[in-house]
Amino acid sequence: MPPSTSKEDPVQRQIDENLKRIFDETAQEPLPEKLTALLDQLRKQEPGR
Repeated sequence: MPPSTSKEDPVQRQIDENLKRIFDETAQEPLPEKLTALLDQLRKQEPGR
């Protein structure tokens, strides 16, 4: 059985904070133009548009 990881574990807490910071920064980046164009094409193909 793997050792339990507690939120009180300072190493686990530091890992959690670092992962959140990295993913938050990435989520704030703009979408590439190619992906934006593809999403626009898909929206135009939706029924009722």
